[in-house]
Amino acid sequence: MTRKALKVVVLSLPGFLIFSILLGTGLWGLDFGFHWDEKKLFFQVGKSLDSLTLLPQQYNYPSFSYWLTLSATIPHLFGAVQKLGYTIPPIRQHLLIVLESPAYLLQVRQIFLFLTSLSVLWVYYTSLVAWKRHWLEAFVAAAAIGFSWEVAYHSRWIAPDGILMQFSALTLFGVVMAIKNPSKPSWLVVAAIAAGLGTGTKYQGVLLMIPVLTAAYIISRENGGIRKLVPITLVILTLFGISYLFSTPGTILDPLRFFRDVVYELQHYQSDHYGQFIQPGLPHFWLILRYFTQVFFSHFQPIAILFLFLFLLGAYDLINENIAEAIVILSFPVLYLLFFSLQRVFIARNLLVVAPFLAILVGRGSYFVWDLLHNWRFRWLWMALITTALLVNASWLIYSANTITDRKTDRFIRELATYIDNHPQTSYFVSDRVTQDLQSLDTTEHKNIVKTSFDQADFVILYASEGFSSKIEWPRNKPGLTSRVFGTWEVNFDYYPTWSGDDRIVLLPMDKAIKIGVLVIE
Repeated sequence: MTRKALKVVVLSLPGFLIFSILLGTGLWGLDFGFHWDEKKLFFQVGKSLDSLTLLPQQYNYPSFSYWLTLSATIPHLFGAVQKLGYTIPPIRQHLLIVLESPAYLLQVRQIFLFLTSLSVLWVYYTSLVAWKRHWLEAFVAAAAIGFSWEVAYHSRWIAPDGILMQFSALTLFGVVMAIKNPSKPSWLVVAAIAAGLGTGTKYQGVLLMIPVLTAAYIISRENGGIRKLVPITLVILTLFGISYLFSTPGTILDPLRFFRDVVYELQHYQSDHYGQFIQPGLPHFWLILRYFTQVFFSHFQPIAILFLFLFLLGAYDLINENIAEAIVILSFPVLYLLFFSLQRVFIARNLLVVAPFLAILVGRGSYFVWDLLHNWRFRWLWMALITTALLVNASWLIYSANTITDRKTDRFIRELATYIDNHPQTSYFVSDRVTQDLQSLDTTEHKNIVKTSFDQADFVILYASEGFSSKIEWPRNKPGLTSRVFGTWEVNFDYYPTWSGDDRIVLLPMDKAIKIGVLVIE
């Protein structure tokens, strides 16, 4: 191996380490239980197998998630041919049975998890190779997205949002490679194809063409003006369209359904979506800012705020250094978030697509501070702070995955009992169901549990399903609503209280419980 090749391998190791941790913890917690959208996709694949057509008219476009789900049947198809020969009816019946198996479900989740995790590598190489920044900066950028719990638990879902985030990261890589190598605008081809496949994953992926077209304008302005802009634009728009149609051929093969689906999506984002809604405009935009300020970069709010601060520093440094590059990098997240703030529906996973653009600026912000600190002691103290924050985030990924593996045990009711005993000066009002589970452990009496009037207690403890007559009545998108949660950490309950997976025990301050009107204290 040459010295240059060895250097490439060594410099790639930090990125692959982060990728491996995200992928490994994702696999560890892959069997997390139920998710709303999975059965719908499996039904669509089943209709394809049943009708022997790849356009069963049973799914909403775009179709990339459908193809991924269908692709998981290929190994089973080969196995069926070996066992049953080439007779179609028994093969079809075998595959339909496979669709109902837990093993197939986990295989599809593995595909979505792997592709989503690639976002880490694209971000790492965007900073290290395309932007030619220091490896420490690239490491922080990749870790900002790879150790984000919001990214981690969403990446296990058979849903389009993580896949779209991955295409967003690949688009970003192609765009930065192009603007840093203006003599090689062919990198815009990579960006355009990624944006096309992203649009074939979720329609709002079309907004990824904003930085692609902006980069094309900047490159052509520096290399021949309008004479270069027209052919470059035609090429990237053509390749964008081809890659989109490759992933969603129903656009032209079934145009009426495609049109109905587009109209449906437009109406859907102006609907209430099971209570996941907010007033469009400033209230929605404020909720988005709150998510990125307090939640996205870390489960722990001080770290999340620190990383948001690094993003702002990175954006400032980029604007100060190269306004054209800043426009390319910032145009997509700014316009995307403004677009979504005009909708009624707020679902956290819709925001994942901007994460790669934010993450590389988090890395830049961290190195901006490093560069300001000329004293080596201060530099290493700063890096120790960032490393500690990243290690805390990575540890939370490991912890949350471990809770998923214990989802069928009595671990969480035992943790609750220990918690109550460790806070003897605090009084708790406990629901009947939680009381029964506590009593099933042993006969020890918890003296700080209030058994009569709830208003004498500091906190109320209940299962989430006991809170309201319907799950959609739970307040949502309110970080910090619950003081503690005992159960599996396969999802952020504050943002997905309508989750249909495992039930969990929640601890609420009594004043909040009274304000929102939980049933157990009526």
